[in-house]
Parts: sequence; C-alpha cells; structure tokens
Amino acid sequence: MSEEVRTAVESEPYFEAQSEEYNNVYRKWRLEEGNRYARRISPDDGSHSYVPGQGFVRKTVLGSEENALHNCLFLVGAVLLVMLAFDAAIYFIIQMADPSAAGNNVYFTQRTEDAPEVPMWLVLLVVGGNCLKYVTAIGIFKMRTRLPMRLVMADRGSGAIVSFNATVVMMMVMVSGKLAAMLLSHVLRYVSVDSVYVYMFRSTETPIVLISFVYNCIIFPVLFELLFRGFMLQLMRQFGDRFAVTLVAGLCSLTFYDIPNIFYCCCCSAVLGVYVIRTGSTWTAVYMHSITNALIYILTGIGLINPDVGRVTEIVVFFLICLVTLFMYSRLMDINRFTRNSKDAQSTISPDKKFITVISTTTLAVWFVFSMVLLVLETRFI
Repeated sequence: MSEEVRTAVESEPYFEAQSEEYNNVYRKWRLEEGNRYARRISPDDGSHSYVPGQGFVRKTVLGSEENALHNCLFLVGAVLLVMLAFDAAIYFIIQMADPSAAGNNVYFTQRTEDAPEVPMWLVLLVVGGNCLKYVTAIGIFKMRTRLPMRLVMADRGSGAIVSFNATVVMMMVMVSGKLAAMLLSHVLRYVSVDSVYVYMFRSTETPIVLISFVYNCIIFPVLFELLFRGFMLQLMRQFGDRFAVTLVAGLCSLTFYDIPNIFYCCCCSAVLGVYVIRTGSTWTAVYMHSITNALIYILTGIGLINPDVGRVTEIVVFFLICLVTLFMYSRLMDINRFTRNSKDAQSTISPDKKFITVISTTTLAVWFVFSMVLLVLETRFI
C-alpha cells in the first residue's frame, strides 16, 4: 500500500460520536492489506482496475469506493440468502409436519379465538434453527470482513441514563408502529389476509412459556442487533451514516415475512440505527430492542389470558409511554454525550449512484425475489 493512500485514510475526518479508540481501529482495519471491503483513497495514477458490472475502469477515488461498496453489498446479499435458506427450511419442515401450526407467531384473529397450542418439538425447531441462522450469518461476516469486535460491539460509555431515555423513545415508536400495523391488518382483512400480532409461542405450558420469553426478549434481540446494527451497520458506515442506517433498516425489515410488520420493523430499525450512531454504542440498540420486546410480550400475554383486562392495560400503558416520552426526549437532547450531528464519512458516491448499486447487486436482487416468494408462502389467509 502506497504511503499516499495511507496518509489520505489517516487524515480523513471520522465519526464524531465514537471514541478515539473506535476511529483508530476503523482506520487500521481499512488499511489492512487485501481488505476488499474497505473504502480507500486511491490516487489517480492512470492505471485501471476491474469493477463488477462496469468492466475495467480508471483507478480513481470514485472507482475505488464503488468497488468496495459493491463488494460489501455482494457480501450482505450472500449472507441474507443464507438466512433465507434457513427460514425456508424451517417453514417447509413445519408445513410437512403440521400445516396448521403457527410457529413463533400469534395472529390478529387469534387474540379473541381459541388457537392450538404450539408443541415443544416446534419450539425447539424454530428457536434452534433461528439461533443457528444468526450465528452462521455472524460467522460469515466475521470471517469475510475480519471486522474487529471493538467496532461491531462499539460502546462509547454513553451510560444508563442515555440508554434508558433512548429506550423510552423507542417505546413511543413501538406504540405508533403497533397502531399503524393494527390499522393495516384491518385493511388486509378485507382481502382475507391475517397478520402477525406478536412474535411468541402460544402455549400454557411453563417450559414453553419460559423458552419463548427468553428467546424473543433476550436471545433474539442480542443476535439480531449483533448482526444488523453490529456487523452490517458498522461495515456500511464508511459509505455514509445516512446510507448505512437507511440500507440496514430496509434490509432487516424484509426478514420479517409479514406485510404490516415489514413497515413497523423498518421504522423501528431506522430509529435503532440512528441511536446507535448518535450514542456511539451498539449496546443501545440491544437494550432498546430487548426491553421493547419484553413490554410487548407481557402486554400481549395479559391480553391473551384476559382480552378485556389486556385491552385496558394496553391503553393505559401506551398513554403513559406517550406522556413520559416527551419529557425523556427533552432530557436526552440535553445530554452532551448524545450527539446531534454525526458527520457522514467523506463518501464520493452520490445517493442515486448508491441506490443504483444496491438494486443492481446480484445477490441482493436474488434475495429480494425469493424473500417475496417466502412472504407470499407464509401469508396466512382467513
């Protein structure tokens, strides 16, 4: 690597919400020899290099960044395809064993009607399969990118106050998102489509209830955020924070094969990404996701046991969240450690060019098509 490239990378302004250690580790990772996923500043020396989809192009600053972006997007698409294969395998196994089984889903129509309880074999299949799916995806990202864990699990030491306030704001987003999802589910019922109300295993057996709570409120949030807000978001930040947050929010929402929840999860994911960047900590997303899931889980459980009590409890809790959020958000903005203006990396690719690169990446395009197929297959009709 030329001294000119090394100097250019080291002199770039970096992420102001992160610690100096984080920025130094990120620079060091970008300067590693043979790193195909790092954005570098390549001087225009008249030479040419191969860019997928474009052929041999003049090696410039723009060409070097486009090549790195394509490599990152190709890897992301490949990982998503692997995850899709796990989801499809779990779906077809359940369909062959018991087509009426709902899996880790409680649908809107099941809130007020009796539904068959989930057997233990299905719980173990879904939990084990999903854990293996995320561990495999994380392992692929780690082996291919060699992204240091100090970047993946970034922690600037924002503190409990910031994490708590951010979680309260996330609950407000959850309230708004759930209301929107509920309205959309009512619209879809006119075309006989049932929607997922909450992700949980419906059962009265104590072991299944405990497994369901631990998985949905602890294990799943940790693995999900480690993959999407850890590896994927931190990898894509070198091309700009806004681009990274938007891309990851869109991609991870499509891993939920339910139309109302796609929009709900996209909004939540965008908020999680923004808070990770502004607080400088991936753990903020883990706390926000885990606590929000636990609240939804408990409220839903009360509603399934006693619909009347559950409905009143939901209204009271949601009203309190809306009331407290206004105060907490003002507190959050007054805390100096919560950065208001995180700067983007010095990306040379225009937003429209980035969008074209995303939709033209082969693995992402294939994954999107097959994810839509699985979404249709998993759609429950009334």
